[in-house]
Amino acid sequence: MSTQPKNNKPPWLIMKLFRWFCSKELQRFVEGDLIELYRERSDEKGRNYANIKILIDVVSLFRPGLIGFAKGLYSNNNLGMIKNYLKVGFRNLWKDRFYTGINLFGLSVGLAFSFLVLLLVNYEFSYEQFYANKEQIKRLGVHYNVGGKEDTYCNVGRPLGPTMMTEYPEVLSFTRVAGVNGLDVHKGTFKYKDKFVKSNDAYIVDSAFFEVFDRKILKGSSSTMLNRPNTIALSESMATKIFGNENPIGKHIELADRAKKFEVTGVFEDVPGNTHLPYDVLVSWNKYYDAEVNSRWYGAHVYSYVKLQDSFRAQYLIDDFSNFFEKHMSTYFAQLNATADLIIQDIEDIHLRSDLTWEVNQNGDLTSVYVLLAIGIFLVVIALVNYLNLSLARNSLRKKEISVRKVIGASRFNISGQFLVETLLFTLLAFAFSLLIVKIIDGQFQLISGVDVLPFTGDNILIFAASTFMLGLIISVYPSLVLSSIKLVEGLKGRSKNTRDSGKLQQGLVVLQFAISTIVILFTFVVKNQLDFVSNKDLGFQKDNVVVFQLEDSLLSANSELIKQQVKTVAGVANASFASNRPGVNLNHSILNIETEGGFSAVGSQYMQVDNDFAETIGLELLEGRAFINGSQQDSDWSFMLNEAAKLKFDWDEPIGKVMYFNNDEDGNPRHMKAIGVFKDFNIGSLHAKVEPIVVFYNKDFGNQLLVRLEAGGHRLAIQDMEEIFETYAPKLPVSHSYLDVELDRQYVGERRLAMSMGYLSALTIIISVLGFVGLLSFAISKRQSEIGVRKVLGASVKDVTFLFYKQILILILLAECIAIPVNHYVSTQWLNSFQYKSFPSYMELGLVLLIIIVLSMAIMGFQILKVAVTNPVDIIKEE
Repeated sequence: MSTQPKNNKPPWLIMKLFRWFCSKELQRFVEGDLIELYRERSDEKGRNYANIKILIDVVSLFRPGLIGFAKGLYSNNNLGMIKNYLKVGFRNLWKDRFYTGINLFGLSVGLAFSFLVLLLVNYEFSYEQFYANKEQIKRLGVHYNVGGKEDTYCNVGRPLGPTMMTEYPEVLSFTRVAGVNGLDVHKGTFKYKDKFVKSNDAYIVDSAFFEVFDRKILKGSSSTMLNRPNTIALSESMATKIFGNENPIGKHIELADRAKKFEVTGVFEDVPGNTHLPYDVLVSWNKYYDAEVNSRWYGAHVYSYVKLQDSFRAQYLIDDFSNFFEKHMSTYFAQLNATADLIIQDIEDIHLRSDLTWEVNQNGDLTSVYVLLAIGIFLVVIALVNYLNLSLARNSLRKKEISVRKVIGASRFNISGQFLVETLLFTLLAFAFSLLIVKIIDGQFQLISGVDVLPFTGDNILIFAASTFMLGLIISVYPSLVLSSIKLVEGLKGRSKNTRDSGKLQQGLVVLQFAISTIVILFTFVVKNQLDFVSNKDLGFQKDNVVVFQLEDSLLSANSELIKQQVKTVAGVANASFASNRPGVNLNHSILNIETEGGFSAVGSQYMQVDNDFAETIGLELLEGRAFINGSQQDSDWSFMLNEAAKLKFDWDEPIGKVMYFNNDEDGNPRHMKAIGVFKDFNIGSLHAKVEPIVVFYNKDFGNQLLVRLEAGGHRLAIQDMEEIFETYAPKLPVSHSYLDVELDRQYVGERRLAMSMGYLSALTIIISVLGFVGLLSFAISKRQSEIGVRKVLGASVKDVTFLFYKQILILILLAECIAIPVNHYVSTQWLNSFQYKSFPSYMELGLVLLIIIVLSMAIMGFQILKVAVTNPVDIIKEE
């Protein structure tokens, strides 16, 4: 939660840069204007915008007229001097076009992919930023301890929000939010005349919704549009889908799933995609639910949001919750043997920092975003290391040129300016090529990431250009300082201590480059290994060849048993079952009163309703007792089954015959139900979470999830036959279907996108690194050709010459991998900690990956080494 007051000071690093280069005479005048502009922009458009603009302003001020340390060091003929710098720069780039090509490819690709990756990371961190009052909006959650079972929910009892607003002046407004077909089931089909339109984000909300979430209202009034019962508000795009060009206000549409009609009373601006709570249909809460349901402090949970006076007030509400609990909730919770603690979340933190039970939508993963951020930075670092290494190597040959320039009167500033202009010229070329690469790969990048990052907006291009310019300045500093400091006599003799020292820097940069590449490759292997593990792990049931039909129409669900018997007769169908839920979705929770030695104790558990064919259809293993009997009223009214986790939680060594109850009969007496069987544990959710206790009830009359096990092959014809069966009942709503294994795999869509991104990025890092190493090696070999020739004349064999270079390369690679191994272990462990079930690659597997990296690197570089090793020494010495 945000507790710090607003700070209107510009970022200290940007101001420190400005003070470093700006002359003292002008600094006091210019700095005041910069700060004043920053505050105006911060108040009008926010700090992020102001930070970007002040960075651009400071960079644009870096020019001779304002640079303090350059005063008096440049000639009056600045234009002619710069033209000369550009001419010499172009000549040098063309003269060394092999190395220029390597550098240009590496830096262009690195900049392009880093640009896209960093835009994606920025998008992930931008969630909820479009709300003007985002710091004041909080989501209420709760941590329960029910009979020793602890759960943390991102939703709360229905009276919590309105009661808090009544009792705490800190709460300005509140809204409750629930899906139109259940708490987290926010898909709905709406009918207007003969048209059906589906919405994936339809919610029931309180009338004060727009007091909490500020959106521009296009038609209607935000304060009244959801006041009356049976009213509905639509987003602009949803209104267009349903009504076309008609005015929607006053017209009626039907929620076909529930056969309820609503009057359209408002249209609001579309909600951006970077929010944890996207919505395009809002239904009035007024009289939608029974008063008794709305009064429940436990169960029938809803998402609840509050708008506070100030962000820091949230801590007071948390601290005072014990008093609130005692006053309103303690009596009921004492009957459940339960306690509750309040959780308040900043909406800005939900997308990346929240993983509570029953999230509205699948949230992002902060560790994965940081990994992508690191990869984006790594790509740029590797490309810059390539450039720095090769430029230091090639420019070291220009010592005589630098000395001659000094002899004829060039100052150190003039020489530094030459190298600065050459670097910026090269950076400009890399920037142009990187934009071309972005244009080519943008579509594929969006497909992989699932996000349209819009790279070619004016602001993004401006930030990219400014960042590239800054990088150009940074990488030009060291070569300029080293080369401009060459002493005149040493330069003319071709020797310099500074350039010898830069060789150590080059080796260090090579180690850094290969360490980064190795970290990326090893982490990619860890991610792929974990995804293979979750794909192949025994989930406790058979997920293959199972098709799930969503029977949302009431005509179909009311005839579920008859439909199931007809489906079983279809050729290619092995079995079929109706259930309230399928694997891969959240189950409902409830309080169960279980039999203990001292009577009954309240515990929390998940539950689901199934028919007698459920276990056989999905392949559950029965460990104890029996399954439900087809059509048995006794089983439907008085029996239940449970999994191993529930058996352990309930502390039942011999569960068959044990009794529990969770509701009462018509006379108010507990309806005791007996355990008849125990299933082997099965993962109803993703492997991020452990197997929870599950109690299974028999429902022989109703179901909206039809699970059908098909025989291998011929699925298309079997599905067509089943769809024809559904059509005979003339349903109003279309029937959708999906494969169970595909639905389960969607639980890991974020991880698979990460793995795919890591695969591409690891390939790029190794390509850029190897190209840079090849270029550096080629240059090193060319400098030592005479030495190689002499060695061969004195009797050195091809093997000796090859070993000479391989030894130096191998030492650097081994040092890089020694750095990479512990770093990768830490990063991989942090990422894997989000899974309850995980698989870390064996040391033998990781060792094999490292060996492959070494062998491939040596093999790629070996071509150049062998080429010079087998050269006739006479030819080499003759050329020298």
